[in-house]
Amino acid sequence: MELNAILKCVNAKLAGEQLAYEDIKPHLDDVIDTINSTLSTKFPVFSEFTAAAYPQYPNYNFFPDKYIRSVVCLGAARNFYITDEEGALSVPAYEQQFQHNLFLMLRDYSALVPEEYRDYDRGALIDPNHTDASTFKWGAW
Repeated sequence: MELNAILKCVNAKLAGEQLAYEDIKPHLDDVIDTINSTLSTKFPVFSEFTAAAYPQYPNYNFFPDKYIRSVVCLGAARNFYITDEEGALSVPAYEQQFQHNLFLMLRDYSALVPEEYRDYDRGALIDPNHTDASTFKWGAW
């Protein structure tokens, strides 16, 4: 999904806010950090996602769009509301939905993570360099 569409998605979840990408970027980075921790992955955060570093820029296509909509956009909105006094009442509902969607991503997408984004140092499920049962690594379950 292109950065412009991600920004529109986050702003829509913020009930009509019209924040700039630079204002949303730290919240997006936090969501990617949470995804990376939960899935034992190493997807790039948005502050590292630049045209110089990634040829597909501005298309953040590291995982399916459905997870960008249901986890990344929602999580960024949740993170914004956590820091915003006026949005404090929305945090519990966003938090519950975010945790549920993150669990679904963990359950349904973990085995599909492309090899280059698996973080074996963080405990990714299967290390292709050590495939015998004695060295099997358990993920963050």
